Amino acid sequence: MEQLRKFMKFLDFQPDVNEIARSLVVEELFPGNATALRISLLMADDSLLTIGEYGYDDSFIGTKIPGVIWRSGINGALNIVELIKSGLWNDDFTEFLYVLRNKGSLQGYITIKFAQPDPGQPIPEEPVEDICHLIGLLLNGVSAVATNLEADSSIGSASENIGLTAVLTQRQLHIIAGMIEGKTNHELAEELGFSGSTIRHETMRIYENLAVNDRREAAKKAVALHLLD
Repeated sequence: MEQLRKFMKFLDFQPDVNEIARSLVVEELFPGNATALRISLLMADDSLLTIGEYGYDDSFIGTKIPGVIWRSGINGALNIVELIKSGLWNDDFTEFLYVLRNKGSLQGYITIKFAQPDPGQPIPEEPVEDICHLIGLLLNGVSAVATNLEADSSIGSASENIGLTAVLTQRQLHIIAGMIEGKTNHELAEELGFSGSTIRHETMRIYENLAVNDRREAAKKAVALHLLD
């Protein structure tokens, strides 16, 4: 959770995607000593466009790789097909693939390289996925990167933000944190020790208090308002 908070604060500076990739590696926000990261988006013509990367010897920034090439595994530098076939990790657990989705549709991929893990100490996958999920929210427009509090009238003034934070209970703030991490109501119920109906009720209260209609809008507004800072 601390890594997510640190990353969210970094997004306040509105970095570009390359700087995000660099920060995730250099600032050691991933567990397991990440050494390289690449973000590629799927285009309408089925090509893959690399929009951000850091640490790779072979740069693909701004390069569109046709679907017939990357889907056949011809371009081994991206390793997308190989990682999908192997279950998202390569054999020695030094490269991981995260699938970016938007409303269930394939949006692209994040590949992350790690230093060789210690024997018997596999890289914890959940915190890696949590940060990748936040990158996905960013690419969907649900992130502080695209937020300007002074320009966005839907967010309101600083004084209004303080009042809004006060309306939300600690339980609701915990639920919002889970929403940002991409957790389901069932997962939140188990983690927080409440029933599923309680989580659903609190979720509806969150929507009402934040004046939003769904989890994605709630996550966006919570990040923009710094409710978890």
